[in-house]
Amino acid sequence: MSDEEWGSKQIELLYGAVLDEMQWKNAFGELGLPDETLHMLARAVTIRVDYAFAVTWSPNWVSPGRPHTWADDDGWHARCNHCLAESPASRTEGEVEAWFDDHVEKQRAAHEERF
Repeated sequence: MSDEEWGSKQIELLYGAVLDEMQWKNAFGELGLPDETLHMLARAVTIRVDYAFAVTWSPNWVSPGRPHTWADDDGWHARCNHCLAESPASRTEGEVEAWFDDHVEKQRAAHEERF
């Protein structure tokens, strides 16, 4: 589900986190729930949390001023914790960290031009 469908990148990230947690619990707990059930439950939880709480992406495991980085089948990725922009998939973590450094410099330059 894209951020257009959720209305914000913050809620899209919440949905992804809820779904990921449910998939892990389903696998390790050998619950046997079908994937479409997990998606339905994750969507319901996300909608309820969004309705009742102010949700903000704030990964406490990421050092201040650095990106959230991760690897998947497509390669390495980075997310700016300020604007939530994501890098394209890259071969190494160093490449996505370089993307982030460039992204921050461009944001800084754009910010300075506005004043």
